[in-house]
Amino acid sequence: MIQTVVLAGLALRELWFSYRLLATLFVLLLAGAPAAILPHAATASLAGAPPSALTWYAVALGGSLAIVSALTAGAMAGGRRHGWLGWLALRPVPRPRLAIGWFLAWAGVLLVGLAFAALLAWVALSGSSLLLVGPAGFAAAMGAVAALGLMVIGLGLLIGSVLAPIPASLLALLLAGALGLVGFGGWLPANLPLPSGILPLIADLDLATRPVASALPLTGVALAIAAGLLLAAAAVLQRADL
Repeated sequence: MIQTVVLAGLALRELWFSYRLLATLFVLLLAGAPAAILPHAATASLAGAPPSALTWYAVALGGSLAIVSALTAGAMAGGRRHGWLGWLALRPVPRPRLAIGWFLAWAGVLLVGLAFAALLAWVALSGSSLLLVGPAGFAAAMGAVAALGLMVIGLGLLIGSVLAPIPASLLALLLAGALGLVGFGGWLPANLPLPSGILPLIADLDLATRPVASALPLTGVALAIAAGLLLAAAAVLQRADL
């Protein structure tokens, strides 16, 4: 356990020196800007109304998570390419723990960034007629977004364990971005608890009657997939060329 925490700290140090930590916090904080800047009166529930601030907030969250996934994949692939992970693997460090340490480091940065983005959106929208849910409903929805973020981090780690930095970043960006497009496109059944329904849940908070009940199944599924992706990344890293 102590070794994993140390690895996470080393990963955070690497993210700080490569400016990925600041870039991640910036894009996540920027995701809260639409909720604070755009007019709050418009609501997507009205026929012919333009996208509401909540819709743009959900789109911005999806874009920021796609960028985080790309940064994660690039960092993991770069660590392999430049020998940083190989240097650690020469020490008595099991390779799967390298993936877990990276995951914990990225998860910490993600949660901090999303917390600030959620606080900005809540302060901007809580007094408007657009956001009618209470703090518990909004927190549950943002918890589902955090679970989605952990999922795309796992995706980035898995891709970065296989491909070179640039292809890994591009593929992670495309796959994580496509996840949001599938959700907003309505191409999947709405009653299934799939991670693609998390961002539409944010966009439809002006219509939600039971946001907590809607968010909990989505959160559980996203966390389960995140755990599976992390295990897959650890297994791939076990045989990868470092």
